[in-house]
This record gives sequence, structure tokens and C-alpha cells, in this order.
Amino acid sequence: MLFRSACSALVALCMPAIAGAADYFQVRNENQLARAVPLPVLAPDSPEPGQLDFGTRLDLSNEYANLQAADEALLADGEVAKLTLSASGRFTAATHWSVRLPVLHQGGGFLDGTISDWHDFFGLPNGGREFAVDDRYLFAYAENGETLLRVDDKGTRIGDLEVAWHWEPAERWLLGAHLQVPTGDGDKLAGGGAIGAAVWATRRFAAGPLDAFLSGGVAVSEPGDILPDRQRRTIPFGGAGIGLRLFDWMRAVTQVYAHRASFSDTDINTLGRDSVQLSVGAVFRLPGKTRLHLLFQEDLGVYASPDFSVQAALYW
Repeated sequence: MLFRSACSALVALCMPAIAGAADYFQVRNENQLARAVPLPVLAPDSPEPGQLDFGTRLDLSNEYANLQAADEALLADGEVAKLTLSASGRFTAATHWSVRLPVLHQGGGFLDGTISDWHDFFGLPNGGREFAVDDRYLFAYAENGETLLRVDDKGTRIGDLEVAWHWEPAERWLLGAHLQVPTGDGDKLAGGGAIGAAVWATRRFAAGPLDAFLSGGVAVSEPGDILPDRQRRTIPFGGAGIGLRLFDWMRAVTQVYAHRASFSDTDINTLGRDSVQLSVGAVFRLPGKTRLHLLFQEDLGVYASPDFSVQAALYW
């Protein structure tokens, strides 16, 4: 399966542990339907003792899929700007906490034409975008002619609150636990509609100007508002990243995030395909402890995550 292949590729990033940790992107699958799964970010910041860290992160994602398989049909067309406010601090020298609250603007967006032009310029398939209605926001799924999901309400909404606890049991090891609270409206795809949790382990590596991490864990949740009869209650996930220090003030970073398909009993790729996302960008260190993250994310598991996603984040 695609998920197993991705996990095998992630292991290849391991290297001998020599030095400490570094700053990585806070990314995961931003697919609207994947909000049913309580996926954590795998490389959270580790605040210094005695101080609070804050952050604001903007994710802009655009997705389009018009798929049919046997007696199923799915149309996913929309653009989401998600602003996440975060805070983190330490309980002890070995434990710290983090809290995140997203605000989502769900709509048709303005990037449809730009993405089509980009695909045309590089000779990439458009996946039917050229026939899509501009500025449309619609997520619909039907089976045997019965509509099981239809969301077309544009608007700005609060997403699910996320609370995480992190423990560093040994040097370069990090254990994490994540709780997702259904403060978002699952019927509007602003959240999962049910409480969920995740646990994972992270190992960090370093050698000279290179550093890396490897993570793996499992997410569990009650059936929520997004196709609850098909939602998987247990989802394994994994991630890896590698960073290269180019200057004292700049690092190039590449990350991979993979997880098992969010739904079962379906032949629609958006629902039943394992997801793999590749993120590429840079971290800039500004005066004080401020960091700027700029990146774009590519969908390696076609239709399982947005085919266009960019992120700009500021942490201080």
C-alpha cells in the first residue's frame, strides 16, 4: 500500500545522532474531509524554560476532485484559508504543553485560474479543473444515488481546539499526546464533530549542518459528523524531516507526512487512499527568538490531500 511504501522511505532519513534539535514546519493533511481525523503536527517547538512561546500560522489550501467509482461519486471543490493561533510553555525541564485554535475561511477562493495556468505551463494534468466552476465551494458525496454529504456554505468559522503534552524522556527523544476538542462545526467541515486523540514518538538526529527527525504514532476518534459510517476510528501516521543550515539565519527544510486513509469501504481516492504530503521551504531566524516559516506542500498521494497548499507562519 502507499502508506507502507511511504513509511519505508521515511526510515531512510535516519542518521547517527550527533547534535541537538532544530526548527521544523507545523504541517499535516489540510484536506477538508481529513478533519475527521485528529492528526497532530509532529515537530512542535520546544519552548525555553521560564518563557511562553506564541505563534500565528496561515495555511492556504485549494483542492479539486470530481471522481466516480462504481456506485459512488464525489465532488470536492473549494479553497480554505486557515489561521491558527498557538501558545506553548514548559511544565518542567522535560515536559511542555501547546495549545492551538484555528479559524477557517471556507470559500471558492481566487487561485483556481492561477493553478490551472501553473499546470498548463509545466505540462501537468489539471484533473478536470478547466471544466470546473470558478469560485465554487462544494463538497458532496453520494452512493447509489443517495447524497450522504453535501456542504456548500461559505463562511468564517472556528475549528477544533487542540491541546498537546510533550515529554522528553531522553536526549533527542520526544513523546507526544494530542487531544482534539470538537469546538468546530463538523457539519460545515470546520472540525471533526467528535473528540479525538493521538500519541506518537519522535527521534531527532544531527550531523554538522544537517539535522533530521523521524516520527510515528496512531490517532483514534469517535465517529463524528463527516461520513461517520465510513470513518476509520484508528489511523496510523508517520512523518520525517531533514534540514540544512545554509546560513546562521536560514535553514532549508523538507518534510514528509503520511497517514492511513481516513475512510474505509470506498473506492474514491479522496476518501479511501492513503495520504502522503511533501513540504518544502525555509525557516528564517529574525531578531530575538522570532522565526519565519515559508513553505509549499505537494500532494504525493493524488486526491488524498489538497493539490495546492502554502503556509506562512511566524513564531516568537
